[in-house]
Parts: sequence; C-alpha cells; structure tokens
Amino acid sequence: CIAMNERSREELPVGEQSMDTERVSQLRKLFNDLDYDGNGSISHAELVRALSLCSPGKGRGNAASVLMRSADKDGDGIVSFTEFVSIFDGMKINAEGVSMVRALNHWKFVSSIEVGSELSAAAPQEQGIGANSPKVLKFLFAGGVAGLVSRSFTAPLDRIKIVQQTSQGKDGQSMMQVARTIINNGGFKGFYAGNLVACARVIPFSATICGLYGPLQSYIVQTTGADPDGLFLKSTAGWLAGAGACLVTQPLDVLRA
Repeated sequence: CIAMNERSREELPVGEQSMDTERVSQLRKLFNDLDYDGNGSISHAELVRALSLCSPGKGRGNAASVLMRSADKDGDGIVSFTEFVSIFDGMKINAEGVSMVRALNHWKFVSSIEVGSELSAAAPQEQGIGANSPKVLKFLFAGGVAGLVSRSFTAPLDRIKIVQQTSQGKDGQSMMQVARTIINNGGFKGFYAGNLVACARVIPFSATICGLYGPLQSYIVQTTGADPDGLFLKSTAGWLAGAGACLVTQPLDVLRA
C-alpha cells in the first residue's frame, strides 16, 4: 500500500507531490474503481459504465463525453491519474474516502453539466466563495448590468401597475388608459418615475445573486456530494443566494420606503 501511494505520488506534477498521503490513497482507490480494465487510465467506455451503474438512464454517452473533455488535458482520449487528481482539487475527502456517486457528481459539476438555472448562470466554480478575482468581479458586474437592463425594460409596466393600485387608478381605467394619462401628464419619461431608486436596489440584488449562486452550488456539491442535476442543489443554492441578496439590499429597501 505504501509503495502504491509513492508510485501514485510520483505520477503527479511536481507542484502536487506534497499532497497528503491519505488523500492520494483515496484518489488512487477511486481511480482504480473507475479503471475497470486496470490499464492505468480511464476511457470513455469506462466512464459510460460508471455513469450507468450510478444513475441508469439515457444520455450517458453524451455525459461521459463531456466529462472526458473536461479532464483530458493532453487530448489523448483517456484520463490519466494526474488528470484525474486535478478534477478533485479543492474537494473535501474524509478518512472514509469518497463514494463513486459523489465523485461523479463532483466531476459532472466541475464539467458544467446541467449547471445554472433561470435564476442565474453559474459563476466561475474554481474561484470559490468570497473570491476577489477579475473573473468573479466581471461576473458580478454582468449580473448588476443585467438587473439594470431588466428593471429599466419593465419600468413602464411597473409604473402602470403602481398607478392602477393607487388612488389614481380607482376610476377603473384600463392599462391603455393609464398609459395615455401618464404620457399626457409627464410625457414618455413619466413611465420611468422612480426607476432610478428602484435600480439602486436591483443592481446590487442581481449582482449578489449572480455572485453567490454558482459558488454556493460548488460548496454544496463539495461538502455534501449532492447531485448537480437535482432539485435539492439548485433550490438550496437559489434560496441561500436570494437570502444573501436580501440582506445586502435591506438597507436600500428601508431607504426607499
């Protein structure tokens, strides 16, 4: 066993040879479980076999192709032990090791299979939570701009809704009638009354959700082994990101009120 660990360590890049012996041992065991024919590498067929055993269903060939492309850095069509180890960089592995299902879930997640939702796309996963890298900052900026554009685009409808809900709309005016009234009283810019204050909240809200949603998914997968295709992961990451965004923008809500 010690000799195998040393051989496994020698296969790693120089920068990774100081990796904890127990971690190398656990990863080697997992690698061997996937390496069904024992030839020292993981093939596409072996990935299909593992995916079929852990989650039977259609489309395993396509999923295996995505996993292979994400790990096969040298493009030789197989995954070596060195390439395999790089996939699990940052993943917590306890003394009991890691199950095949959890390992494949993590691999699928870092390969961006079915990651993201209508709420927001997944932020760069390798950055982790609380990162301050240019990629994450750009992602936060994109989220804020998206919130600004969406809020400004729907501002006229929101303005009509507010007018109809207040005393100005008690006479039973239709949407078109309210729209004409707004234009007659203040011109087209009347549709954007109060939009600046609303955007002051929407921009940090959207940016916070975009910034938290992806890293939260990554954290949940790494710590719990949750299925990246499952409802639990997306719903949990979604409500946590939404809660974080509400906490960030709560002072703005108070000011707006």
